[in-house]
Amino acid sequence: MARENLPHLRVLGKVSAISLILLLISLTIFAGAVGAEEEAVVMVEGFAYEVKEYPGVRGPGKIWYQYPEGSIYKFEIVYTDEGYVYKIITSYRALSLYGFGHPHLYDASGNYIGPKYYEFKVRMMLESGWGGILVRVQKGSDGEPRELGSYLAAFDGNTEGGCFSLRKLGFESETECSPNIKYGKWYYVSLRFERGNRIIARMWGNGVDLTLTLVDDDPPPPGGFGIRIVWDASKREYGIIHVDAAWLTVITPEAETVTTTITEETTVTEATTITEEVTATKTTTMKETTTVTETVEVGAEATVTETETVTEAAEVQTTTVTESITETITKTETATAPAETITETVTETATVVEQPRCLIATAAFGSELAPQVQALREFRDGFIMKTFAGRNFMTAFNAFYYSWSPYVARAEYENPMLRSLIRSSIYPLLFILDLSKYAAEPFSPIPELAALVSGLVASSLIGLIYLAPLILTIWLILRLRGRRAALRLTYPAMALALGLMFFIIAELFESSTMMMVSSSMIVLSSMALAAMLPTRILQGKKAS
Repeated sequence: MARENLPHLRVLGKVSAISLILLLISLTIFAGAVGAEEEAVVMVEGFAYEVKEYPGVRGPGKIWYQYPEGSIYKFEIVYTDEGYVYKIITSYRALSLYGFGHPHLYDASGNYIGPKYYEFKVRMMLESGWGGILVRVQKGSDGEPRELGSYLAAFDGNTEGGCFSLRKLGFESETECSPNIKYGKWYYVSLRFERGNRIIARMWGNGVDLTLTLVDDDPPPPGGFGIRIVWDASKREYGIIHVDAAWLTVITPEAETVTTTITEETTVTEATTITEEVTATKTTTMKETTTVTETVEVGAEATVTETETVTEAAEVQTTTVTESITETITKTETATAPAETITETVTETATVVEQPRCLIATAAFGSELAPQVQALREFRDGFIMKTFAGRNFMTAFNAFYYSWSPYVARAEYENPMLRSLIRSSIYPLLFILDLSKYAAEPFSPIPELAALVSGLVASSLIGLIYLAPLILTIWLILRLRGRRAALRLTYPAMALALGLMFFIIAELFESSTMMMVSSSMIVLSSMALAAMLPTRILQGKKAS
């Protein structure tokens, strides 16, 4: 009897193994969509890797726009030793802008609604001419780009070396040269516009590492970004540039420190009064003199005049005046206590990351600014990541997901069919996440419970929609071949119950490790149950 059941057990083992693999694949697609990078980094590659020419305004990819200025130009995707690259050739000047006129960065009236402060980085190679990247490109009333006043970071090269320059178009440039800047070599070029009207251009790779800085007191309004190539007028040669990939880093406010210094001062005033008396004596001597004149006539011819002067004793009057002069000397001493400094630091940082994190969803939709990716990120940031359980689940899964997702994203960029397939597979996920969020709304007063309900609904629907058809197909094939494969729900049900028990314990003790384990168990077991349930129901009917 045991030997008769052995083949069935082997079949059951194979089915279980296939189901587990499919579970992991589905869950990783789920994490790739909602596990978008918290930092504001966008890979804006979005090129349609099809080897052909792309003339006119609309270029490779859905949101790259070409603006040639010359009689001869060519925009195309070509296959080189570096793989597929975007190539621009011009006999005068050409510009390729990302998202110009696209609703991700411009509204219906043509107004720029994208980030104000950002860094645009491109990996590029010059064959000839002079080229680089351009930021803060404005849109004219005719819908065409206006480059004047925008910022350009560009370089040229030759056998002796070349120069890297930063300029505001229409103004003087900052330039630095290096013998390692040459045609045919790949470099990274970035242009960063920061608060304080500070513009930083950098070029690095293949022995080059140059940085140029410009502070502009009269900057242009915010605008788009793209690639610019100019022909070599001195040699009458075409300008040819290859572009491999591009990134956008949205810059949030830098760290701002507000320092308040409180100083205590104690003032002691000591007053000394000096009074000085000055006495002045004024003496007045008064003499009284009386003169009596008597005239006696002696005869007709002679007259005798006698004068008698009587002087009385002098009267002396003495007047004493005393003046008081008061002088006050004030001595002030100030004792200053040690300053108490209160430093308040408001930190909002911009992190530049070499690889974008929203890899699979971004590759599928061509940009992390795509509405679908924004909706998935909103579900994560606005709901899941605000809970203890949600944060720990994403931490556990990201360690697995990011170990291999870059390779899948690269395969998407190189394989349009794969990209279309994954893009189509994400649309049901959008419906699932919306439904799970609605299901959790009645429990929103208790965020942890709401996150648990949402996780159970979402993982169950993922198993039901993505995996159940595959398991049912495998079971039917085995049935048609005369093999029996019994699916039992006991083990995933037990795993779910155990996960829920660990979940409660993790919440009570705020254990991150236990929460990572329990949330992963809940998600995987609920997906397995939902995926196996239709087959199990059909199996029960067949048996009856």
